[in-house]
Amino acid sequence: MNEKMTEQNKAIIINVAIVVGLMWCYFRGYPPKITLGCGFFLLVFANALMYRKVGDQRKVRTLSSRVSVNSACSRRIEGVPYASYLSR
Repeated sequence: MNEKMTEQNKAIIINVAIVVGLMWCYFRGYPPKITLGCGFFLLVFANALMYRKVGDQRKVRTLSSRVSVNSACSRRIEGVPYASYLSR
Protein backbone atom coordinates (compact mmCIF):
# COMPACT_ATOMS: atom_id res chain seq x y z
CA MET A 1 0.00 0.00 0.00
CA ASN A 2 2.93 2.36 -0.66
CA GLU A 3 1.27 3.75 -3.76
CA LYS A 4 1.78 7.45 -4.44
CA MET A 5 -1.25 9.73 -4.30
CA THR A 6 -1.55 10.87 -7.91
CA GLU A 7 -3.88 13.49 -9.31
CA GLN A 8 -6.05 10.74 -10.76
CA ASN A 9 -6.43 9.10 -7.33
CA LYS A 10 -7.31 12.45 -5.78
CA ALA A 11 -9.92 13.09 -8.48
CA ILE A 12 -11.53 9.71 -7.86
CA ILE A 13 -11.67 10.28 -4.10
CA ILE A 14 -13.11 13.79 -4.46
CA ASN A 15 -15.76 12.73 -6.98
CA VAL A 16 -16.80 9.67 -4.97
CA ALA A 17 -17.08 11.80 -1.82
CA ILE A 18 -19.33 14.29 -3.61
CA VAL A 19 -21.54 11.55 -5.06
CA VAL A 20 -21.87 9.80 -1.69
CA GLY A 21 -22.81 13.10 -0.06
CA LEU A 22 -25.44 13.73 -2.72
CA MET A 23 -26.84 10.22 -2.32
CA TRP A 24 -27.09 10.81 1.42
CA CYS A 25 -29.00 14.06 0.77
CA TYR A 26 -31.33 12.29 -1.66
CA PHE A 27 -32.08 9.46 0.77
CA ARG A 28 -32.70 11.97 3.55
CA GLY A 29 -35.53 13.45 1.50
CA TYR A 30 -34.11 16.50 -0.23
CA PRO A 31 -35.90 17.34 -3.49
CA PRO A 32 -34.27 15.58 -6.48
CA LYS A 33 -34.01 18.75 -8.59
CA ILE A 34 -32.06 20.57 -5.88
CA THR A 35 -29.86 17.54 -5.27
CA LEU A 36 -29.08 17.12 -8.97
CA GLY A 37 -28.46 20.85 -9.42
CA CYS A 38 -26.09 21.00 -6.48
CA GLY A 39 -24.41 17.81 -7.60
CA PHE A 40 -23.77 19.10 -11.09
CA PHE A 41 -22.37 22.36 -9.72
CA LEU A 42 -20.19 20.64 -7.12
CA LEU A 43 -18.74 18.09 -9.53
CA VAL A 44 -17.94 20.68 -12.20
CA PHE A 45 -16.53 23.21 -9.72
CA ALA A 46 -14.43 20.69 -7.77
CA ASN A 47 -12.91 19.18 -10.92
CA ALA A 48 -12.23 22.56 -12.52
CA LEU A 49 -10.56 23.80 -9.35
CA MET A 50 -8.50 20.64 -9.01
CA TYR A 51 -7.25 20.68 -12.61
CA ARG A 52 -6.45 24.39 -12.37
CA LYS A 53 -4.39 23.69 -9.25
CA VAL A 54 -2.56 20.85 -11.03
CA GLY A 55 -1.72 23.21 -13.89
CA ASP A 56 -0.37 25.81 -11.45
CA GLN A 57 1.79 23.19 -9.75
CA ARG A 58 3.23 22.06 -13.09
CA LYS A 59 4.17 25.66 -13.92
CA VAL A 60 5.94 26.05 -10.58
CA ARG A 61 7.81 22.78 -11.04
CA THR A 62 9.08 23.78 -14.47
CA LEU A 63 10.14 27.22 -13.24
CA SER A 64 11.90 25.82 -10.17
CA SER A 65 13.79 23.30 -12.27
CA ARG A 66 15.24 26.13 -14.35
CA VAL A 67 16.71 27.96 -11.35
CA SER A 68 20.02 26.52 -10.30
CA VAL A 69 21.45 26.53 -6.81
CA ASN A 70 24.60 28.28 -7.98
CA SER A 71 22.69 31.26 -9.34
CA ALA A 72 20.91 31.69 -6.00
CA CYS A 73 24.18 31.48 -4.06
CA SER A 74 26.06 33.81 -6.35
CA ARG A 75 24.03 36.85 -5.27
CA ARG A 76 25.93 39.06 -2.90
CA ILE A 77 24.55 41.27 -0.19
CA GLU A 78 26.05 44.75 -0.23
CA GLY A 79 28.47 45.39 2.59
CA VAL A 80 28.61 41.75 3.71
CA PRO A 81 31.56 39.59 2.74
CA TYR A 82 30.62 36.53 0.71
CA ALA A 83 31.86 33.96 3.22
CA SER A 84 30.06 35.49 6.24
CA TYR A 85 26.51 34.77 5.07
CA LEU A 86 27.40 31.38 3.62
CA SER A 87 28.57 30.11 7.00
CA ARG A 88 25.17 30.62 8.63
